[in-house]
Amino acid sequence: MLKVDASSDCGSLVITMLVSQIRDIKVFIKYADEDSTIKTAVNRGGTVTGQINNVVIKNPTIDDNGNIHNGDIDNGKVDPDKGNTNGGTSDGNNPNNNPIVVVNPTTVKGGTLTAGTIIQGTFPNGFTKDPDTGTVTADAMMNVVIKDAIVKDCTVSGGTVLDPVIKNSIVSGGTRTGGDMITTGATVAGDIATGGTTTGGTVTGGTAIGEINGIPFTIKDGQTEGGKTTGGVLTGGEMPERYRA
Repeated sequence: MLKVDASSDCGSLVITMLVSQIRDIKVFIKYADEDSTIKTAVNRGGTVTGQINNVVIKNPTIDDNGNIHNGDIDNGKVDPDKGNTNGGTSDGNNPNNNPIVVVNPTTVKGGTLTAGTIIQGTFPNGFTKDPDTGTVTADAMMNVVIKDAIVKDCTVSGGTVLDPVIKNSIVSGGTRTGGDMITTGATVAGDIATGGTTTGGTVTGGTAIGEINGIPFTIKDGQTEGGKTTGGVLTGGEMPERYRA
């Protein structure tokens, strides 16, 4: 039997139910039942395709036909009609002004590209290359494929709202501090300890990897206590093979 007490100062409400009657229990995710549209989102880790405008590219590789096969996006605008961003993880405020994180949004429109790796693209109106820096600028790029993109101020809809917390994370590159730290098995020379196993304390920064709802994610520059990482920048969300239909 399970007894639920929802009483308040205004009255008493206690419900008793059989455990066998409980179905479809899910982890509570704040704001998941609200509209997941974000008007000014930041999308990270998606793939941009189609057309982008007002492009600035560093370290480009361009063949004799004017086709680009490699390069790093420094800036650009995703065309709201002819460009698309697929996948990735988006964050921002929903229509109720509540902060949410959405993985694999159904639609990502417009926005400003601030990072990404170019796989391919063409320049319908040509391009200009700085002879000193090698940086390329162009008013438009078509037939683009840009991986691991960061798109700011885009409009996002659909997708899955999740709690951006990795509960059993593995962190590298962080700094552990705290008065409750215990290190066993280390080799100590002066003030420097190497090896060993440290428990307790708080890890600040670094890169944390782990799963959220069975899907792998990465959190950079977060905070970790007891294997639970929060805050920072969440990326990832690709469905692993074992979860695919």
